[in-house]
Amino acid sequence: MVKRVRHPGHKTTCEVQFSLSSLPADAQKIGNAIRKHWGIENQAHWILDVTFN
Repeated sequence: MVKRVRHPGHKTTCEVQFSLSSLPADAQKIGNAIRKHWGIENQAHWILDVTFN
């Protein structure tokens, strides 16, 4: 489970994400895998946003 809390402007948003994995229960490794996945997602979306304005 990953809980994300953001404070854009004068709002607070909270998102909870559940993931299934075959990785051993190691919080450090799972956290790194989740961050790496979202880094790739964000990079791909940035490229699409810039390309298609």
